[in-house]
Amino acid sequence: MKVSKDDQEGWLTVCFKYLLFGFNFLFWVGGAAVLGVGVWTLVEKSDYLSLLASSTFAASAYILVVAGSLVVATGYLGCCAVIREHRSCLSLYFFCLLLIFTIELVAGVLAYVYYQRVSEELKQHLNLTMAENYAQPGKEDITLAVDRLQQDGGCISKLERFLADHLLVIGAVGIGVASLQICGMVFTSCLYRRIKMETF
Repeated sequence: MKVSKDDQEGWLTVCFKYLLFGFNFLFWVGGAAVLGVGVWTLVEKSDYLSLLASSTFAASAYILVVAGSLVVATGYLGCCAVIREHRSCLSLYFFCLLLIFTIELVAGVLAYVYYQRVSEELKQHLNLTMAENYAQPGKEDITLAVDRLQQDGGCISKLERFLADHLLVIGAVGIGVASLQICGMVFTSCLYRRIKMETF
C-alpha cells in the first residue's frame, strides 16, 4: 500500500500541531510559575523593600508579574492559534514569542553585566541603612525588616552562595528555555507554512 503525498503532508501538519500544542502547554506552565514567583515576592517579601536602595529592586517583582502574565497570555494565544489553525493568530503568536525571547535576551545580558555592581551597591546600602536606621524612632519598618532578615537566616548571603554554587545550572536552564522558545518559533513557522500550503 502506497502512501500518497497528500497523506504525508497531512500527517506532518498534525505532527506540528501536537508538538506546538505541547510546547504551548510547557510555555504556559512556565509563565504561570514566573507570575507566581512575582506575586509571592510582592506578598511575602514586601517587608524587605524598606531596606533596598531604590525602587528598581521593587520594580523587579512587578516585572516578573507582567512578564508572567504576558507569557501566560501568549501561551493561551498559541493554543487557540493551533486549535483553530488561523494563520493570522499564528503570525501574532510567532511575533509575541520573538518579542519575549528578545526581552529575555536583553535582560540576561544586563543581569550578567550589572550583577556585580548591583550586588555591591545593595550590600553598601544595607550596611548603611542598618547602621543609621536600626532601632531608631520613626524607622520601625526598617527595624522590622532587619529583624525579619536575621530571622530568615541572612537571606542575602544565602542567595549569593546559591547563585555562585549553581551558576552553571542557572545558565543551562536559561539556555534550555531559550532553545525551547526557538523550537516554538520554528514549529510555528512550519505549521504556518503547512496551513498556508493546504489552503491553496
